[in-house]
Amino acid sequence: MDTIDRDILYSILDKDPKRASAYWFISMNVTDEPDTRRYSVETYGTDYIFRVRLDLGFKCHQRVNVYLRQIVRDLIESGELPPQERKYSIYGKSDVGSFKFVFLHKAVPSKSELSFLDELVLNTKYAIRRVAGSKVRWYGLDTSSLVVETVPFIVGGKTPRSSRLERVK
Repeated sequence: MDTIDRDILYSILDKDPKRASAYWFISMNVTDEPDTRRYSVETYGTDYIFRVRLDLGFKCHQRVNVYLRQIVRDLIESGELPPQERKYSIYGKSDVGSFKFVFLHKAVPSKSELSFLDELVLNTKYAIRRVAGSKVRWYGLDTSSLVVETVPFIVGGKTPRSSRLERVK
């Protein structure tokens, strides 16, 4: 709960800068108890950055969009979040603003510095995930405003000196 993944910050700041009144970083934890429904929130001392951890039992529906609206209402009632009023809506006035979910998909870049075996293992893992079904559906986001973004699975650090371009005058 103390840190935000590098991939998320890369998506917000570097890849395609995103602008919002509030940023919600959501992680899901499926518990061994069948009916668990609880959450915790870290605000980092702000009223616009929120790290939410959802603990849901294995029998509970993982409807992130529904749970997030409840969490926003709770935070507005407690005064931790200012009302996020929507200017236009067919449903009338609401203190809960609109949401756009960004789902990050990690991909192994071609010509990565991974060994053949490591690359094979990672690609097999991602193939199994594709066969297992869509996380977008699992989390109930298939009817929400959603952007699926691909970020590189970065293993190495700096580019080796031997593969750098040489400037010619």
